[in-house]
Amino acid sequence: MKYHHFLFSILILFSCSTNDDFKEEIIYNDFQTENVIILVIDGPRMSETWFEPNQVNIPYRLDLKKEGVIIDNFKNRGTTLTMSGHSSILNGTYENLRNDGSEIPINPSMLQLWLKQSNQAKEKAWIITSKVKLKTIANCINPIWRDQFIPSTDCGNPNTGTTDRTDIQTVESFKNILTTHHPKLIMVNLKEVDAAGHNNDWNGYISAIKSTDAQIKEIWDFIQSSNDYKNKTALIVTNDHGRHDDNHGGFQNHGDQCGGCESIEFLALGPDFKKNTTIHSSNYEQKDIAKTIGMIMGFEMPFSDGKVITDIFSIPIRVQ
Repeated sequence: MKYHHFLFSILILFSCSTNDDFKEEIIYNDFQTENVIILVIDGPRMSETWFEPNQVNIPYRLDLKKEGVIIDNFKNRGTTLTMSGHSSILNGTYENLRNDGSEIPINPSMLQLWLKQSNQAKEKAWIITSKVKLKTIANCINPIWRDQFIPSTDCGNPNTGTTDRTDIQTVESFKNILTTHHPKLIMVNLKEVDAAGHNNDWNGYISAIKSTDAQIKEIWDFIQSSNDYKNKTALIVTNDHGRHDDNHGGFQNHGDQCGGCESIEFLALGPDFKKNTTIHSSNYEQKDIAKTIGMIMGFEMPFSDGKVITDIFSIPIRVQ
C-alpha cells in the first residue's frame, strides 16, 4: 500500500527546529492521485482569461473545466512578482524575494519536503521553467534544509544556462522528462504571457494567452495518454501574479495589490477533484496550494501557514 493512501485522520504535533512553538495538523485521506503537476501561467490578468465576458481567449480551459473545478475568487495576497509568486506556491508562505533571481527563499519548498519524507530520488521531483531565474527557488536559506533534498531542475535554455527559452521548448522538455524519469511532483512555468505584457505588446499578450491555453490542453492530453499518469494525476493550473488593472497603470506591469495584480486563476483537474464546478469562495489564496498538495501526496508542510482547499475535492475531506 502506498505511503499516502491510508484512510485515517490523525493529529501530528510537529516541532520545527527553527520554531519550537510551531504545531502542524496533518490529515490523511484516501486519494486516487499519485502525481501532482503545478502549471504556472506567468502573469495573465483574469480580465483577459476567466473574467473576459465571452471567455474567447481560453476555449481549451472552458472545455477542460467540464473535467475539473475552478475557484473564481482566488488571490495572491503576497508580493505579486514572479520570484515571490512561484516561491509562495511551492513553500506555502508569502516571501518577498528580489525579482532578479539572486535571492533564494527562506523556507524549503514542498519538493524538498516531499523528497525527504517520501525517500524518493531527486529525479522524481522537478522544476521545469521557461524562465532561467526560477532555478533558484529549488533551494532555501534555512540552515537545516539548505542544499538538502534539492529537486531536479530544467530551467531556461540548456544551451546557454543563462537565457530564457520559449514555452514550446518548455512543454517539449516537460514531456521528455515525464517519459524518461516518470516524476511524481512537478512545477512547470510558461513565461510568454508575462514577457509580452512587459513589452507593452497587447496583440502579443493576447496571442500568448491563447497559446498557453492550447498548451494546457496539450499537457493534459499528454498526461491522459500515458499509462503512468492517466487517471492518477492532478493538474493544477494557476498564476504567479496578475497584472495592473486599467485604473493602476494597465497590463504592461504588475507588482502591487490592485485587483488586477492580486486576482489569479485556479483550475484543478484530476481523479479526486469535483467536475464541472465553479467555487465562488473568497477563502482561498496562493499559499494554500502547497498545504493542499501536501495532504494529497501525504507529506507534512510544517513551514506553511496556508490551509487545505477542501472545497475542490469530490470526496469528503477530514480536517480537524
